[in-house]
This record gives sequence, C-alpha cells and structure tokens, in this order.
Amino acid sequence: MKHLNKLLFAVMMVLAINTNAQNDNNPWAISFGVNAVDTRTSADGGKNWLDKHFSQAFLVKQNWNILPSVSYISLARSVGDNFSVGLQGSINKIDKFVVFDPSNSNSNSTGHAVSNPGDLMYYAIDANVKYSFMSLIKSKVIDPSLRLGGGYTFLGDNS
Repeated sequence: MKHLNKLLFAVMMVLAINTNAQNDNNPWAISFGVNAVDTRTSADGGKNWLDKHFSQAFLVKQNWNILPSVSYISLARSVGDNFSVGLQGSINKIDKFVVFDPSNSNSNSTGHAVSNPGDLMYYAIDANVKYSFMSLIKSKVIDPSLRLGGGYTFLGDNS
C-alpha cells in the first residue's frame, strides 16, 4: 500500500505539471517538478537491447537519483499560429552510479554494482518548439502536439 501511494502521488504530479491553459490571451506557461536520473540504462549487461536498458528500470531506491525538492522548471510562450517556444532546466545530484561489473563483490544477480561517485552534479538545459494540432482537429479537450528541440546535459566537471 505504501508503494501504491507513492505511485499515485507521482502520477498526480505528472498530470498536474502538464496541465496548462496556454492560448493567445494567456501566452505564458510555467511548470515545475521533480526529475530523476537513472544511470542504470547506460550500464552494459543483459541478454538483448531491451533487457540491457529496461531490466531494472523501476528499482527506484537502488538506482534512481532524486533530489527531495523542486529540481525542474519550464517556461513556454505561445508565439501564435499554434506554435510555442519553451526553455527547460533541471538539476540533480548523482549519488548512485550503476556499472556492469560481474567480478565486483557488490554486484547483484545481473552483474550490476551501484557505487557513489562522490560530489557529481547533473545539470540540463533544453529548448524546444511546439506545434499544437488542437485547432486542426477542432477539439476543445484533446491537444495533440509535436515538439522538436535540443538540449545539453552537464555531468560533473568533465562535461
């Protein structure tokens, strides 16, 4: 039951963060929330591509790095003709780094070991352009969109 409450809270946060009323009369949209960094997906091991990347995707306490505060902010502005531009930023502290090392005595049954890399900070900044198809499909409820953009991620001093 404790895990169900956490899952329900996370789903509600995602739904609340993605709710906005951006239009020509209210062109600005701001959102904030919590991000998580899972370094397990970059570790090797596994039987195939799917197993390598998703076999331990939901081991939150063991693999995920989450700050206990707001670590994500986004600002977007409607520029007209169903287009909007946005800028996002996030920060995190990496204290769990997963590596594939079957010879390590701390490795789990799949050969992955979790280590603490020390004072390793994560920063990300992204920019995007979004096109809304809401007026094309003449919907007042569903707002499908296409978002294109790019970003840069800094991990520690070597990025």
